[in-house]
Amino acid sequence: MGWITVSGTSIDLPVALPSKNKARDWYLDHDAWGKRSELGCPYLDVRCKERGAHLLVFGHRLGRSRHMFTELAGTHEQSTFDAIGNATWNSRAGSEVFEPVLSLVVDKDDALIQRFEFDSPSELRDWLTELLARSAAHTGNASDIALEARRALTLVTCAEARRGGRRRTLIVFATR
Repeated sequence: MGWITVSGTSIDLPVALPSKNKARDWYLDHDAWGKRSELGCPYLDVRCKERGAHLLVFGHRLGRSRHMFTELAGTHEQSTFDAIGNATWNSRAGSEVFEPVLSLVVDKDDALIQRFEFDSPSELRDWLTELLARSAAHTGNASDIALEARRALTLVTCAEARRGGRRRTLIVFATR
């Protein structure tokens, strides 16, 4: 499906798209080639469209390692967020660079982040502004980025080190 890199981290990984006949979280314990793997593989939420306004990508937090999305778990702290650079999304449609906008911790069932359809660019921008109001950390020009955004990319990982927790750390990027 795609490839994600995040400057300032070791994230340089394939991103899978679960097929319709597999569970939405199938890639949590399978690699990009479909083999069982404790590391899993980052994967795009099946509700996303490849050229849609919001891409939502899940990846594991694996203890104290730098594997998968572990480095993003603490981005709700401003100093950790500030060390994160741009995210580059590569897919069949081409390459796109997203700027970091904000980070927050939410319940895994948070409805606001699970939005994929926007009727207009202004709806996307309003949505980003609403997320910004809830953010724990953000870039200095987050409001400007939100008001000019064309697409958003959200990377999701567990906020807690233990398995089965409900909280997720989200880092939202946007392209203008």
